[in-house]
Amino acid sequence: MYLSNIKLWNFRKYGPANNFESNPNLDLNFEPGLNVLIGANDSGKTAILDAIKLVLRPNTGEWIRIDIEEDFHNGKNKMKIELAFENFSNLEA
Repeated sequence: MYLSNIKLWNFRKYGPANNFESNPNLDLNFEPGLNVLIGANDSGKTAILDAIKLVLRPNTGEWIRIDIEEDFHNGKNKMKIELAFENFSNLEA
């Protein structure tokens, strides 16, 4: 199994969403194996990793803090993170 795609709406640097339901601000595909995020400072690399962590973080009893000032793009009141996975084995499904 691997993460094949991430879509972000109004998450940190990736906003504002003009059409919240159909047009994500980031639509990034991944390939099986190693994927590398390369970019200038403040280009959104950490935002992508943090969005993945926010969705996949195991429930360990820790609070997941979403900061309105930092995580929502320019004071928007909703955001969306969508992850897609491919090549599930029978055991993983």
